[in-house]
Amino acid sequence: MYTLCIEQLLANTVTHKDKTALISVTGQPVTYGELLWHISGVRERFQEMGIGRGDYVILSASKTFGFVYAYFALHSLGAVCAPVDPQSTSGRLTLLRNFLKPKAQFWTEAGNGMEAITVLDALASDNTTWQPTVSAADLADVMFTSGTTGIPKCACITHGNLAYAVNNINMFIGNTAEDVEINPMPLSHSFGLARMRCTLYVGATMVLIDGVSRPKALFHAMNKYGVTGIGMVAPAWTVLKRLSGDKMADYKNQLRYVEFGSAPMPAQEKAHLASLLPHTRVCMHYGATEASRAIFQEFHEDADHLDSVGCRSPLTEVAIINAEGEHLGFDQEGEVCVKGGMVSAGYLGMDSALFFWGDYFRTGDLGYRRNDGHVVLTGRITEIINVGGRKVNPSEVDQALIALPGIQDAACVAAPDPLAGEVVAACLVASGDKRFELDEIRSLLRGIIEEYKLPARLLYVDAIPKTNSGKIQRLELKAKFRQ
Repeated sequence: MYTLCIEQLLANTVTHKDKTALISVTGQPVTYGELLWHISGVRERFQEMGIGRGDYVILSASKTFGFVYAYFALHSLGAVCAPVDPQSTSGRLTLLRNFLKPKAQFWTEAGNGMEAITVLDALASDNTTWQPTVSAADLADVMFTSGTTGIPKCACITHGNLAYAVNNINMFIGNTAEDVEINPMPLSHSFGLARMRCTLYVGATMVLIDGVSRPKALFHAMNKYGVTGIGMVAPAWTVLKRLSGDKMADYKNQLRYVEFGSAPMPAQEKAHLASLLPHTRVCMHYGATEASRAIFQEFHEDADHLDSVGCRSPLTEVAIINAEGEHLGFDQEGEVCVKGGMVSAGYLGMDSALFFWGDYFRTGDLGYRRNDGHVVLTGRITEIINVGGRKVNPSEVDQALIALPGIQDAACVAAPDPLAGEVVAACLVASGDKRFELDEIRSLLRGIIEEYKLPARLLYVDAIPKTNSGKIQRLELKAKFRQ
């Protein structure tokens, strides 16, 4: 049993009272003592609104202090936070509101029954004698997962899940109260939100910035605040590298750790990062909103296994299970399944049993485990293309295509075929004026991948649609081949 996040934060506001807890995108600092005053003020506001145990509240997960104050104020009351991407469309927001029927809603701007979240920025109270009245089993957050289908599921995350996850992550990364971490990720995403919890749990300092698309601002903040750690989704690193080259190497003696996640990273890129930061703990996790970080890898320690996603994290169990629910042995491909105290109990309004084998959460990813414990992913169950009974992992073809000259990005999906049932359809983003014809693509790939894996359909697009965390939205691409 681990100390709950809201309880540990409350303790830190006493032991680290005068220490900086948060630094905003504008550079405004807030100490742990001030953090308590602000959470107390927002808590009183929520009580006046009648918000209490079990009530759902939608929060625009913007990079504002008000969001942070509100997030922990809700937890202290036993209410349930629904962090939502501030960039959500009105249609999606309406869908989520109708589903949750929240007690209150705070958005980027007031209107349509919602208050502006910025009204929570300046609330404060000297009445700080309250104690949180929650247990590990109480629901803390509901997170809407977009996945690759575009159909949201509402994952239920308890206070116990959050505490277990924070301790699991901090054990591997090695976070301490001396750290100063910069967080460029959206707080609506489970990765960015978890990094905030992990930092505040140990009494460290978190610097909030908006993304990495302005490298000068990122590096200026790293210099100004003496940043020792950073969390970043893998696609953000691709953007940062394109905009700033190997500038990150300048911080090889400053950064204690970096955590990547949320999307795959090629082995050669992992090796390159390790070379740029030879003294830094360069980590990458594999997991899901529903299961936090189930598997971890440190690029220096795992230099000979960078083709894998790593080994199970300190407080989790990993199993490879087949379609009949049987646990498989080493080097046998099946579904990657995980269990541990961070795993969600299921989804709101859905039959959660469909997503579990006993206590093991079904990730939907295919893979196998080597006898040294390293897990290798081979594809997604729902994305596998069935070409006349032979299974094709689209990611394998994606990588083969991206390796060709003149191809900037690629994603393959199943397209219907009257003879084979399904064939491989490729969507390509060209990096120049040259556009290969289908026969040319097939010729270039012959000998690299098997004949039945060669694309039978071809479409050039301006960009590959992806989620905020970098996952390809293949369902959207599939629709292009049904038109």
